[in-house]
Amino acid sequence: EAIRSMAENANKIIILTESIKFSQQGVVTQFKPEEIAAIFTDDHIPEGKKQFLQNLNTKIYTVPCE
Repeated sequence: EAIRSMAENANKIIILTESIKFSQQGVVTQFKPEEIAAIFTDDHIPEGKKQFLQNLNTKIYTVPCE
């Protein structure tokens, strides 16, 4: 509930998460996909999830994963 409260007062919702979270229930599912302005994650984000979010104008930033 605290995360939702902060998001309601924010100008943008930006998420920092590991790509494994896209296969689990977590922070990302607490928001409607169209509410998310940007996601920072590693480069193992599933391509289908990446395309889905980009189609909603969510900016996806990735970093190499070792």
